[in-house]
Amino acid sequence: MELFKGYVKTKDKKCTEKFKNVPASDLHTYDEVKDLPEYAGILGQDTVLIDIDDKEQSEVLMKIVEDRQLDCRVYVTTRGRHFLFKNTDIDQCFTHCKIACGLTADIKVGVKNSYEILKFNGEERWIEWDVEEGVEYQEVPYFLKPVKSKMEFLDMEAGEGRNSSLFGYELVLQSAGLSVDEARDTIKMVNKYVLSEPLSDDEIDTITRDEAFAKPVFYHGKTFLHNVFGNYMKSQFHVKRINGQLHVYDAGIYVSGYKMIESKMIEVIPTLKATQRTETLKYLEVTTPKNAPVSDAKFIAFRNGILNIRTMELLPFSPEYIITNIIPWDYNPNAYSEVTDKTLNKIACGDQSIRNILEECIGYCFFRENELSKSFILTGTGANGKSTFLDLVEWVLGRDNYVSLDLDELAEKFSTTTMFGKLANIGDDISDEFLQGKSISQFKKIVSGNDIKAENKGQDVYFFKPTVKLLFSANEIPRVRNKGFEAIKRRLVIIPFNAKFSKDDPDFNARIKWDLQTQEVAEYLIQIGVQGLKRVLANQGFTTSEAVQKEIESFERDNNPILLFLEEVEDYEILNNETKEVFARYDTFCHENGFTKVAMQTFSKEITRHLDCKIADKKIKGRKCRIFVRKDD
Repeated sequence: MELFKGYVKTKDKKCTEKFKNVPASDLHTYDEVKDLPEYAGILGQDTVLIDIDDKEQSEVLMKIVEDRQLDCRVYVTTRGRHFLFKNTDIDQCFTHCKIACGLTADIKVGVKNSYEILKFNGEERWIEWDVEEGVEYQEVPYFLKPVKSKMEFLDMEAGEGRNSSLFGYELVLQSAGLSVDEARDTIKMVNKYVLSEPLSDDEIDTITRDEAFAKPVFYHGKTFLHNVFGNYMKSQFHVKRINGQLHVYDAGIYVSGYKMIESKMIEVIPTLKATQRTETLKYLEVTTPKNAPVSDAKFIAFRNGILNIRTMELLPFSPEYIITNIIPWDYNPNAYSEVTDKTLNKIACGDQSIRNILEECIGYCFFRENELSKSFILTGTGANGKSTFLDLVEWVLGRDNYVSLDLDELAEKFSTTTMFGKLANIGDDISDEFLQGKSISQFKKIVSGNDIKAENKGQDVYFFKPTVKLLFSANEIPRVRNKGFEAIKRRLVIIPFNAKFSKDDPDFNARIKWDLQTQEVAEYLIQIGVQGLKRVLANQGFTTSEAVQKEIESFERDNNPILLFLEEVEDYEILNNETKEVFARYDTFCHENGFTKVAMQTFSKEITRHLDCKIADKKIKGRKCRIFVRKDD
């Protein structure tokens, strides 16, 4: 996210150029303004600026930023500080307004064509606080949202009604849309940072007890107030739109679907009628138009917390982390399973590079982005461990996190929606039929994480970015009928499964399927998967393997009609022969085998490249012809 979409010249803190509704391409770049005595940055569409124009109050908020390690940027000004965050729901600017934590601020938002003075009188404003490289700016916290209040907490002293003021402030916060937990946290924040003489812990506990918060009223007489109830649902259960669909926070993650939202409604009002639930859902749909930004894929939710894959810190669950998947097992960095370790080694035939790729495949499924644009095909015949490995992936991911579509089902109208919010699509023993047309296009979009269209029966079409990783097993890899081959090849990791599992093996275990379905196994798979994912992210790619490369070369040969044609004919049947006669044989070969031929010009170029020959003009029986000849002829 860019805090500024461009820059403009200013004089005495006033813009001297047009900037309202001007596209970013028509604004100045930083390099164009950095040497000027004065300039401003035009706030990006998703930027909000909290301007604390008072030194004492800005010190208070700076202390909060430091203590809570907020991911924002802070500029020091002549009279205070400016705090910049990601904006999702503040849609207007405010002047001298109260914010939830009890301070007074001006608020500017990028959606209203606002700017920030960055250099004045030849001095650039000092950036006192900023995110580390690669870290996204966080959404503006609830305790910095504007509220309707006249409370002056900063000036309150003992004996001036601090208890009653804080008690009454709870209703102000709830009216502003803060949940009970958010309001409780904000009250404690005001007490700790804003009041000159904080109340005791016992007094604060009394003020913020559950009974102290106003009970919402959802009826006016017999009339159901769907708007009031809808706003309550948004604040209390964190209803958000993610990837075009409404989600509700439940058990550490955001869950999509009307059924889950309706179940939360029933928790609040057990007697709520179906028509009232529908009315509320329609209200939520209309009043939640913007997609909330999902948390960075570095955050992975496990049963015992949220793992930051970059720092390896296990964090507590919080609705601030907008995550839609949870791996239903604990993250245990010391986990080990001997039976799983031996099974994976046997599947890999002792090849460490294959073992590494298997671990990386598991870990990549945990990652909620498809930035590496890779899919996996497990190939080989017989009892070689393909199904066992896929069973392991399914076991560790949990049934809610994967679907099982065949390759040719990916582009079907109502199949796409089943991949929404999933981590993997696991297809066992796919067919070897040709990939063509829509199947190729859809495959490429999914693997690369590009927007795809989805539709539930009877509902509107929507688009989402897939996080699903495609895993398939196949005895023979499907061929690609048209020009999409190169794009498919770039997106494939073909893993050969050459192991042989037999009842005659000395270590044969008839119950291996069940022995590999335990918590110990799942935690070990998580441990090696996380390590594999760290390797992939560090190397920006998967482990290189000679065996995998051979499979890719074989795949290329099987999908290149020219290479297959060259295997069918001898060199002497091409060299010193007319190009059009050789092409005619190639045309017949493609027709008989169901291949799509290339144009004659392309065919001739490929033949000269593969046979290291050239095309020469010669006369045969007085007729001018073009023939393939050796370069030294």
